[in-house]
Amino acid sequence: MSTVVLKFGGKTIATAEKRITAAKRVEDCLKKDKKVVVVVSAISDETDKLIELAAEIDGCGHKREL
Repeated sequence: MSTVVLKFGGKTIATAEKRITAAKRVEDCLKKDKKVVVVVSAISDETDKLIELAAEIDGCGHKREL
């Protein structure tokens, strides 16, 4: 059994329709008897907001560690 890594984020999951499409891609891989690792990052335009919120808690942190 092979392993497939699928990454979704940004504009690829920005709407319900796009999230359904992403879920169908995962489902298709599972139906082909593959192990699936799904990586999901922030929805479009949310990363900057998350960084700002984290900075309010710890202004000394490095961006790569947030």
